[in-house]
Amino acid sequence: MKLAIIVVLYNKAIKNSTTIKSLSNLENNEFSVLLFNNGPLLINADEEDKVLLNKFENIEIVQDPNNRPLSIIYNDFIQNVKADSYLILDDDSYVDNSLILKYMSADLSLDLHVPVIKSKSNGDVFYPVYNNEVVKDSTVLDFDDSFRTIGSGTLISKCLIDKFSVFQSEIFDTRFSLYGVDFSLFRRMTLLIKNQTKFKIAVVGELEHSLSKVDVVGDLMENDERYIAMFLGQLLYEKHGIKKERFVLGELLKYLKKMNFKRCFLILNLFLLRAHKRSIKYKKKMK
Repeated sequence: MKLAIIVVLYNKAIKNSTTIKSLSNLENNEFSVLLFNNGPLLINADEEDKVLLNKFENIEIVQDPNNRPLSIIYNDFIQNVKADSYLILDDDSYVDNSLILKYMSADLSLDLHVPVIKSKSNGDVFYPVYNNEVVKDSTVLDFDDSFRTIGSGTLISKCLIDKFSVFQSEIFDTRFSLYGVDFSLFRRMTLLIKNQTKFKIAVVGELEHSLSKVDVVGDLMENDERYIAMFLGQLLYEKHGIKKERFVLGELLKYLKKMNFKRCFLILNLFLLRAHKRSIKYKKKMK
């Protein structure tokens, strides 16, 4: 079985990536790695970086200082790299050998494999969530719209890709750029369920990861990027008919009362464009 791994860096040196350092120390190196530097500066590998990179048997480095949308990076990775399964990793996940070994021997008749996600800060388990409960043990689940987990550590089998191909649908929604990209996969799977497509998900192993819900103090929605993800998720997938207009109006009134005109302008922009501006810009550039 051929396993392909992608690690996306942003504003980080190779030697400072927990993911790259942990992957370089694994005993089993029978996988390929695509290291994607997403800017804002090009990386010139120093000696410490080179020591890490030389530990890999098969690694390719791609650089784009223009901060390409994650959704497009992931879709291109799946489309252009030949493999039986595709593992997505953020740059700050600790990956141990046991998880990679489990993924390399994974049952690829199952659509997704995801690990139990532990907070790097306190060790608590936060994902995956299924039927409003955190799944803490290895199991196989019938996917439904209650399932959520983060993108890092998600193993995508070729059988899932084939199911999406039937409907000529990309895996990740390119209207999202940063936050919300991982959840867009599950939202698209929910749409395919309505077309009688079924998915099975295996929960295997563990992954330590920095989680914003633990590490970030204050209201996450104060961050524009997180707000964009929430708003687009509601607008494109969760709200329908008049509920969509009520949602937009409600958000506008909420921020008008707060005299937050910048956020109001963002809401109107998102309502009209129905996509992240960086995604729109990149697609125009590629035409």
